[in-house]
Amino acid sequence: MRGIDFIQVPTTLLAMIDSSIGGKTAVNITKCKNIVGVFYQPKLVWINICFLITLPSQHIKNGFAEAIKYALIFDRKFYTYLKKELINGFIKNFDYIIYKCCFYKVQVVKKDEKEISGVRTTLNFGHTFAHALEAYTSYKKFLHGEAVIFGMLFASLVSLKLKLCSKKTFKEVKQILTLLDFKLNVKINTRQLLNLMKKDKKTTSGEH
Repeated sequence: MRGIDFIQVPTTLLAMIDSSIGGKTAVNITKCKNIVGVFYQPKLVWINICFLITLPSQHIKNGFAEAIKYALIFDRKFYTYLKKELINGFIKNFDYIIYKCCFYKVQVVKKDEKEISGVRTTLNFGHTFAHALEAYTSYKKFLHGEAVIFGMLFASLVSLKLKLCSKKTFKEVKQILTLLDFKLNVKINTRQLLNLMKKDKKTTSGEH
């Protein structure tokens, strides 16, 4: 029915902490992820962690990858907390983790709802490589969070090579991401992957 309220009811950890917030409604096409769509804000986002007991561990880890993204971008204490959770056997306090991620995303979205000023692009840490990897494998081999893990590693390595981050920072990023124990078990044609990255939604005038 036309005109009814749009209410998000996320049922995965990844949706609870990230994709259900911010109003992005998009579809994937063959060679580009999230490139076709609109911004349409939900009237309400209703998060119930009881849904999480239905998820296999792979999907919990998938969401945890996005939680790590928020920690790496915004909050060293949150980084330390998540790292401790992973070392101790992972994850107990979902309420706290979801709250922290939602808090940071809402602050950014309020400043740049439709990605006009560039503030919101900070939430795309690792996503240029991740989206290209997902498209390269026809969205069949990696969950989004798994791809983001490799994207954040890639972005951090590039930053290290360009001397935009320190060896210590790169080591910290690699350390926590390695704890998730995902495997990049796919052969990649680097030129094809680079061409996909150039089609990313953050590309402007042929440059990223």
